[in-house]
Amino acid sequence: MESTEKIQDGSHEVFLNIKARKRLKEPFQWYKLAFFDYKELKTHERCVLGYMQNIEQIQTRQEILKREAQTDPLTGILNAREGRRQVKKVWRRAVSLAAVPVHHGHR
Repeated sequence: MESTEKIQDGSHEVFLNIKARKRLKEPFQWYKLAFFDYKELKTHERCVLGYMQNIEQIQTRQEILKREAQTDPLTGILNAREGRRQVKKVWRRAVSLAAVPVHHGHR
């Protein structure tokens, strides 16, 4: 479910992972944005509180773990599960390209 849909459905918290940079000359890094809504006690107005957390190290570690899970540690090639997934992905792409109608001009 998209974050905007969560808010529209009445969720009181939304989390987003984005790649951004704080300053123009800094490199892009992963950040977690968290937003929480609450009602102000006196006015009962809906307010939003949020924070931004640098999660670059967490994202980098997750990418390393994913890569390690997809490859054989001795050979460095894709393991059977990931190999099958990649073949299916290529096959779906090839089938969708083959399904494109081709018009042959008649003379």
